[in-house]
Amino acid sequence: MEVTVDNQYDIYFGSSTIVPTYVGGDLNWPASETWSITGISSTAYLYVATASDWTSAQGFLGSFTNLTTGTVINTTTDPNLFLTFASNPWEVFPAGQYLAALNTINPSIPTGWPASTMPSQPQVETAVAYASANDLWVPVSSAPNYHNSDTPAPWNFFFVSIPGQAEWIWHDTGQGSSSPYPSPFDGYNHDEFLVFRVPGRQPVERNHHKVYQVFDIPFARRVELLDQFRNEPLDVVAGALDLFANPVDKNSEGIERPKEHQNWYRLLP
Repeated sequence: MEVTVDNQYDIYFGSSTIVPTYVGGDLNWPASETWSITGISSTAYLYVATASDWTSAQGFLGSFTNLTTGTVINTTTDPNLFLTFASNPWEVFPAGQYLAALNTINPSIPTGWPASTMPSQPQVETAVAYASANDLWVPVSSAPNYHNSDTPAPWNFFFVSIPGQAEWIWHDTGQGSSSPYPSPFDGYNHDEFLVFRVPGRQPVERNHHKVYQVFDIPFARRVELLDQFRNEPLDVVAGALDLFANPVDKNSEGIERPKEHQNWYRLLP
């Protein structure tokens, strides 16, 4: 894991409702940090809790490699970089929008969140459980030309340990000033604190002539079947089966594909 956040962050792993495993955090935004952890399920959710000083700018940039599957997931708003998901897998919970409700569950969470203040692990737990129970996870936001390779302001330099296509992301309330930088990076309280998350996925399993993968996504499960032979019939129980892709490159965008497959099909339950 390679991460930088302006201003502060903490990394956790857990399920869709709890975050029992703390990895670490930092507040040195001019540099990126490297984190590694073992013993985590490949399907676990990765969580990144963040906070900023509400001035100058704020943002989250990172790259995360699943050591079990080899999958690399960069921060981005581009769904085309995630062929195994219906949409961008990154989500964010703007906890600042729900502080009153969170306070009734966990009184340690104030009804007004101060700047430059990171939530504790129990506070993150409360936020994650509440967001999942009430379907409050929303898509992340960015701005044009805010990839790492663009060296956008105010950071103005390339983080060499993070891929160039990784994109600065944040939550956008739609109420920022867009000055001196475009929203959501404009030095504004966009409903902090924020908790970002992305789901893991199961490793490839092989079943006779078919190869399939199962991906857990919020509130649903996606099944993708790969046929070994172009005309091989695929038996399905429910849902609509359609041709998903027929890639020439067997390893692109961090997705490892069995060498013998020709087509990808998608089954939505």
